[in-house]
This record gives sequence, C-alpha cells and structure tokens, in this order.
Amino acid sequence: GGGTTGGTTGGSSGGTTGGSTGGTTGGIVGGTGNVYVSFDGGGEIGTTDTYAGDLSSRIATFNTGLNEGIVDNSGTLQGVGVVGGIATLRQFTNFANRGNTAYDPNQDREFQFNEIIAPRGIDFAGLTRNSAVVADAPPSGANDDPATLPSVHLLSSVLGLAPRPVILHTVSVAAAGGRTWDVAYDSPRDRLFAAMTNGTVAVYDAFGGRSLLASLGGPAVTPSRLITPGMVANGVSASISTNLHGIFYNPGTDQLIVSDVADAANASDGSIYVFNGANAANNVATGTNGVPIVQPAAVIRGSNTRLGNPVDLTLRGDGSLYVAEKLNGGGQILVFNGILSSTGGNLAPNRSVTTASLGSVGGPESIANAN
Repeated sequence: GGGTTGGTTGGSSGGTTGGSTGGTTGGIVGGTGNVYVSFDGGGEIGTTDTYAGDLSSRIATFNTGLNEGIVDNSGTLQGVGVVGGIATLRQFTNFANRGNTAYDPNQDREFQFNEIIAPRGIDFAGLTRNSAVVADAPPSGANDDPATLPSVHLLSSVLGLAPRPVILHTVSVAAAGGRTWDVAYDSPRDRLFAAMTNGTVAVYDAFGGRSLLASLGGPAVTPSRLITPGMVANGVSASISTNLHGIFYNPGTDQLIVSDVADAANASDGSIYVFNGANAANNVATGTNGVPIVQPAAVIRGSNTRLGNPVDLTLRGDGSLYVAEKLNGGGQILVFNGILSSTGGNLAPNRSVTTASLGSVGGPESIANAN
C-alpha cells in the first residue's frame, strides 16, 4: 500500500499529499527522483530497496523489518508491518542516505498498536501532516464480528501534543462496508479514498473532521459514497472489479488510479482502473437489476499487460504509472506511460523490470516515490 507521499506522523511536518511528490507536468503531480519498493521476505521479514528513478539499478537495500506499506516525507521513510506479532509503525530518519543498513532504535522511531491487526497501506492526513491513515485488512475468520473488526485507523499526535501517535478513531469493517487494503488522502479537501478487498473504493468526505468528532462521542464515520468499477452492457450496469489493492489520487487532474489483484493466485487476471472526476464520482445503477457502479475512463487488463497481482502503484512526474506486480516473473515493476490520458485496453507495459534482476529478494508489496 501507500497511495500518496508527504508528511509525517508524530511530530514533523512538510511535503505534499494526495499522491504528490516532486515536480508537476500539465496537472500531473508525481515523483521525479528515486523509487522505494517494500519487499515481503515471508513471515515478519521485510526490506525496502531504493531504485533509480529510471529503474536502471538498485541503489540500496535497507532492512526495515517491515513488509507492508511505505510512504516518504523528505527523506524520512515510514513503513508498517508486524513485529513480534504486533502491528508496528517505524520512522526511518535520513532514509535516502542510510545505504545498505538496517533499523536502528538509536536514530529511528517505533510505535506498536494492539488495536491494528493486519496493517497494509499507509498515507498521511491533516493539513500539517501530523496524522496518518493506516489500512487494516485482517484475514477472514469464521468468528469475525464486522462491528468490532477494524478496517481503517486514523493515527494522530494532535490531541494533547502526544509524543507518539495515538489511534484517534477506527472505522470498523461493518461501518466501512469491507476490509481496506490501501488508502489515498486528499489533504486540502480532507477526503479519503479507501481501496477495499470487496472490489469497491469507499470515499470519506471530511474524514479527519468526522473522525475527531467520533472520538469525542459523535456519530460513527461511514463512507460518504462508493466507487465500484463497472461497465454498462445492453443497458444494464455490472461490476467488473474483485479485490482492490493499490490506490493513487492525482489532485492536479482529479483522477484516481486503482489496481485490482482479483484472484491473488492467478497470474493473468489483474487490472488497472482510471477514474476521472474522482471527487464527485458516485455509484449509480443502470437498467433492470443493474448494480451500482462508476464507469472508469480506462481499464487496463488482459494477457499483454502482465498484470496478475498488481499490489501497489505510484504516479511519476512524467505521467507514467509504476506498478508493483507481485506474482508475474517472480516480481516486477511495470511501467505504463501516459496513464492519465490512456483509453485502456489490453496494453503491454512500456517497460518491465524484474525485481530479482536488480538484486532484490522477496515479493514487492508497496511502491512509493522518494522526495
């Protein structure tokens, strides 16, 4: 996970939000420097590798001890995962210059949360970037109680200027309508886009404000509306999505990009969806027995795409989309140029690089722009 970059949790501030980092081109806000990729080595083993922006080489590998979502703010990398069976957030200072080293408790910070079960994606929230949103997607169990099972957490250090982030509010699976795998936050509008494993994007207007009220005894936070990728055939709307994972919002063009891993064991059923007018998008049903959907401006899927398990994605300043594909080729970074103006189809990536060829170990889990 990790649909946007910028900001910090528990103290410092800065950077940008809404999927933005580094340079702009024609309304496109995206990365121009190096790229960070989080790898799952199995169990609780995790590293984050630094790649050159053009994917020509691996610059460094860093033992974070985490194997889920990552996000960067001006050289401080933050990542989530599980350490010792407990959900963990770590902040790695001066990450861009740490080289081939590892988590160091003398200069890095660690926070653990028993309330978080299975942390996935992370993004920053709040105008001063002193909050973070963590997606929580626990595996399904026979005795699950959706009313108490977590889906999204808002972490903040605002109240009382706490020295460590605290969980300000948790949105349950019942309230969210599903399990959340990744999130993208639009800071100026206080709007959260949440990619869920049931194939739907939940959109929360005034997310931070409503979460604060809920923490003080106000109404529970629920989605303001939903975006379910779909198509209309013969006048009847139908869903085309299954299991959403990566999500990225580009504020300069008000476009949302989402990946669908579908069956995680299938190497050929992944998809990418691009939505225009994301801030106002809302499900609508068409025709007899039609299901509520939003039609994407572009759908990329098919045998040429190499999309099997596209677990995460990030937008670059030149308008290209970098996709972390976990299943095909033992792990790849797929590049699709001009994604925001694409009409979709069974497109071959403009470039693909296996992560093993760059010296990385494990499956890619999250990708983020360095800033």
